[in-house]
Amino acid sequence: MIKKGKRIPKSICLGFSLEYYLKEDTDINYIVVLNDLIELLEKRRLECGSGGEDGFSTIIVAERRRCCATTEEDRKIVEAWGKNHPLIADIRVGSLVNINKEIE
Repeated sequence: MIKKGKRIPKSICLGFSLEYYLKEDTDINYIVVLNDLIELLEKRRLECGSGGEDGFSTIIVAERRRCCATTEEDRKIVEAWGKNHPLIADIRVGSLVNINKEIE
């Protein structure tokens, strides 16, 4: 029985935020970049959830099935991918954090 006022702690799930801006904000560019990103994440066994507005997308990247599996190496590889992608004007990759605590 859980006593009143006690919370069951959320599990630790490491992940990072990702925000990118397109050089040209078109539907085709958005789809190409998103497909390229999903392909990269699948190769690294990562997943993402997103939201976006005109010109940029904000994405949370994590490994859902093995919550502590997302690594600093994953974060650096995604950042390098974005910096080298011909359709991305700017990319910002957040630190590796417990997304259950830091991003709500």
